[in-house]
Amino acid sequence: MARKSRQATQQAVALGTQVSTTPTIKESPTPKYKTAIYTRLSVYDLGRDKSDTMENQIELLQHFVSHQSDLTLSEIYIDNGYTGTTFARPEFQRLLDDAKTGRINCIVVKDLSRFGRNYLETGYYMQKLFPLHNVRFISVNDGYDSLTADPDSMAISMKNIVNDYYSKDISRKVSSSFDLKRSQGVYSWGHPVYGYVRNKEDASKLEIDEEVSP
Repeated sequence: MARKSRQATQQAVALGTQVSTTPTIKESPTPKYKTAIYTRLSVYDLGRDKSDTMENQIELLQHFVSHQSDLTLSEIYIDNGYTGTTFARPEFQRLLDDAKTGRINCIVVKDLSRFGRNYLETGYYMQKLFPLHNVRFISVNDGYDSLTADPDSMAISMKNIVNDYYSKDISRKVSSSFDLKRSQGVYSWGHPVYGYVRNKEDASKLEIDEEVSP
């Protein structure tokens, strides 16, 4: 090998060219994160904000992922009609399973409130579980990316606290509304129990179902 190398060098010198002894280094491509889009709307959110529909969330996140050179969309997870105060949601649990097994290693949400409204549990996932499994977490509207931001920062903690408080405040208002309706004799608990039907003229009142009353 040494003799051939010297011969090549001598031939290059004779031809007036140079032989580079430095090995060629190929630039490695940017790693692609297997990205999951997670969206959520609770029953309280439905119809409250026309711009925050499930379709708009998905469209926003798909557009974001498509414009990031290091992200590739793997899966979309949708929890429609589930509160953010608990993480016992079917699609969120599937998301966690896929993150733990390595099927996805990046999660993108519209904002932290869509991810969850429980301050303690949200902090646990962002500060403990996701880093443990090397999962990148991005909240688009909050400008948060776990690659460059601290999940324990004051700004992120305050946003999670506000989301938690907002959910509890809404829950209290809804409970108060139901209490007021009950005190006025207004029925507002969904389908009537067996033996009763809604009044045809006033759906907030119940009357005996004559077909089954015997």
